[in-house]
Formats: sequence, structure tokens, C-alpha cells
Amino acid sequence: VHFLQQTIDAMDAGEDLTELGYHLPELPVEPHLGKMVLCGVVLKCLDPVLTIACALACRDAFVLPSAASQKRAALLCRKRFAAGTFSDHMAVLRAFQVLVLPRQHITPQSKWCTSPVGWMLDRLSQIRANVARYCPLLASGFVRARGGADIRDVNTNSENWAVIKAALVAGAYPHVVHVDRENLVLTEAKEKKVRFHPTSVLSQAQFKKV
Repeated sequence: VHFLQQTIDAMDAGEDLTELGYHLPELPVEPHLGKMVLCGVVLKCLDPVLTIACALACRDAFVLPSAASQKRAALLCRKRFAAGTFSDHMAVLRAFQVLVLPRQHITPQSKWCTSPVGWMLDRLSQIRANVARYCPLLASGFVRARGGADIRDVNTNSENWAVIKAALVAGAYPHVVHVDRENLVLTEAKEKKVRFHPTSVLSQAQFKKV
């Protein structure tokens, strides 16, 4: 447990809690996801990071149906929501943003995708609402502890995908994959070779675009 806390910077070498470690237990998600959310606060992209972190806390939103035709539809739905980013996180984020809008804003694309993913996105919405209740006060204390004083603009960078990815990587570390372009393989700290899940939008992507 101490090793995990030190790995995510929740505990220092002397086994004392850091400011991050002090605040993480207050969020009802796993520590690395809590760190992800707090990084979203610091990097001012809280809303999208909160959505993605909560998506990682529950089952895959794009759960595949058993029927072959519906399975193909769900996979295509994920790909469309990824919008060329080659990111499952972006797919879930955009699906959430579209499918939780009021009914009058539902598009043909979202209607087509509602059946395979709707109930899981509803579950995601519930988890997100629960975690979001803790964010304002927690974020305020965390930012002040780091020398900041203003959390009003926690979504200044919420449209900046590069900044959002930085928060996601900070939370996921050390479980981050390295792209070895020379040997065309993916590696991780504990695994010499990593493969994408068959349902991932990355599974059929051209490697040079990763």
C-alpha cells in the first residue's frame, strides 16, 4: 500500500502523506482516479477529466451486445465518437456530452447509439454526480495548499485535448504505455509487449498515427 501511495506521489519517502495524499481519501474513487481528477483541477480541465475518470471507475460504456449486427453498430459508434483522435477516452467523453443533453438536443447520431450505450452512460452519470459533490471544497483546499487561490476557472482548458491528456497521464502513471516506433511494439513498465483490446478504437488504427 505504501509503495502504491509513493508511486502516485500520495506519500513521501518518509512515509508521510503529501498534500495529494491528504485529499485523495475524500474522493469516492480509487486513488489514481482521484489524482486524475485533482490534476484536472490544477490544469483547469476538470469537467472532461471528471467524466473520463468516472468512466474508468465503472464498466465500459460501450459494452458490446451479443448480436453481431448490434456489436458492429456499437464498435462503429465508439469509432465515430472518437472523431479521429484514436482515443477510447475521447469516445466516452463525447458520448457522455451528447447523450446527457436534454432530449431536444439529441442528434440522429446519438439516437443511433442510444441503445448499446445508454444504460451504461446513465450509470456513469450517477457516479459522476456523486464524485462531483466533493470537488468544489476539495479542489479549493488542494489548490490553496499548492500556493494557488483561485479555482473559479477550473474549466479554462476543458476544450484543449492536449491538456486533458496530460491530466489523464498524470493520474494513470505508472501504468502508461510507451510506443516503440522503431520496433513497432508497445511496452509498459511490467510488460515487454502490450496489445490493444480488440474493441478499442486503437486496435485497427495505423500504428504511425498512435
